[in-house]
Amino acid sequence: LPRRSSALISFEPSPNVLPYLQRTVKESAYRERWTLVPKAVSVQSGKVTFTLSDQTNSVYDSIRPTNRAASVKQVEVEMTTVDETWRALGSPSVSVIKCDVEGAELDVLRGALECLRTERPTILLEWNATNLAAYGCAHGSLLDFAREEKCKLFSVPRLVELHSVQELDLHMMLTESFLLVPAGSD
Repeated sequence: LPRRSSALISFEPSPNVLPYLQRTVKESAYRERWTLVPKAVSVQSGKVTFTLSDQTNSVYDSIRPTNRAASVKQVEVEMTTVDETWRALGSPSVSVIKCDVEGAELDVLRGALECLRTERPTILLEWNATNLAAYGCAHGSLLDFAREEKCKLFSVPRLVELHSVQELDLHMMLTESFLLVPAGSD
């Protein structure tokens, strides 16, 4: 069988981080298979106010300030959805999605429903109580999403399957990384 090459699509809206990621892509041996979308990703497209932290804390740049680092300014950035980008790229096969957007993870997933339902990828995401509070997002909403989309939820790195908000809250004290696996894929 011919070997299929994989591709990577990255979204990065932060003017603090974008130049470093652009350089990484440019210098990567895989640059021909790497698409960088310089936009925020969420449940809708358009423009959005984006909060920047200082250069040493730019990993906390986000649509809404989480107060994990001091905010130094706000800028306007373009925003898209996973579905919009996926369709624009010809609806390619998707096997894994990694999502770390400082509390807006559920918005990203809701903007990816067509892709998720068609491709059934495994999803690795950050789920942090402090970040979620900035969005008024209840911890248990991840379990609700998993059930709605017929996925199993696991904590990472131990891969413990979670069934209740109490279990999720307990594991959130140990990790910020969680895995959504489509039912029937494990």
